[in-house]
Amino acid sequence: MGKKDLSFIPGLSDDERILLRNILDKYERANRICKPLFSFFLDERKQMLAKTALDSIKADRYIFEGGYQDAQRKIIVFYPEHYYENEPQVPVKSITFTYRAVDKLTHRDFLGALMSLDIKRECIGDILVGEGKCCVFVYETVLQDVLYITKIGRVGVKASEGFDVSVTPENSFKELSLTVSSLRIDGVVSAAAGISREKAAALIRSSLVSLNYKEVSSASQKIDIGGTFSARGYGKYELISCRETKKGRLNIVVKKYL
Repeated sequence: MGKKDLSFIPGLSDDERILLRNILDKYERANRICKPLFSFFLDERKQMLAKTALDSIKADRYIFEGGYQDAQRKIIVFYPEHYYENEPQVPVKSITFTYRAVDKLTHRDFLGALMSLDIKRECIGDILVGEGKCCVFVYETVLQDVLYITKIGRVGVKASEGFDVSVTPENSFKELSLTVSSLRIDGVVSAAAGISREKAAALIRSSLVSLNYKEVSSASQKIDIGGTFSARGYGKYELISCRETKKGRLNIVVKKYL
C-alpha cells in the first residue's frame, strides 16, 4: 500500500501513523496471502483510529476481538476475501489467577507483574480483578510466561489457563453528581475534574482533552449522553444522565473511571 495518506485524521502522533499504516498493510496482506492475520491489542482510541482508517478504504473483512463480550482492549482479526475455512484460532488467551480473598490485589499489581516479565503492553488485554480471583487476557505468544507466575507482589497466586466467568470485577468507577450551565465540553470537564473553566479551556487548547476518543478542538463542542471524555492528568469520564433544574441549569451524573 505504501505510505497511505492519513491527513484526513487530525491529531495523529507519529506512532499512531505508523500503527495505522501497518494495520492497512496487514488488511491488504491477509487478502494477498489468503490467510487470516491479526493485530496486537489496541486500546479504545486506537480501535477508533483503526476503524476510521479501515473505513477510508471501504474495508469490511475484519472484526475486533478481546476474549469476552465486553472487552475494552481488543485485537483486530483480518479475514481474507473468499475465506471459506472454519473461523481462525484467534490468538487471545485467558488466564485465571486465584489467591486468598483476604489478599487485596489491584489491576495495577497484575499489570506491573506482567510488565516486569518484559511483556509488551500490546500483548496484554483486559485485566479483570475480582475477590480472590483475577482473569487476564494476553496474546498467545506470552501465555506460557504468564502461566509460570506464582507471586503478584508478595501474594502467592495460582495461574491456570481459561476464563472464569464467575469473576465479577470490582467497581472501577464512581459516580459524580454535578451542576453545569450547559453541555459544553469545557464546562463539563471543569466540573468533572474539579478545575476552573479557564484551566479546562487551556487543556483543550493544548490538545489534552478527548471526546469519544477524538481530540477536542473547540471548547464549545457539546457532549451527548453516553459520551466518553478524558483530560490528560485528570482521568477518564462518561456522561450518563442530564436533567434541567427549575433555574435552567443542568444536573448531570458523570461516571469517573478509577
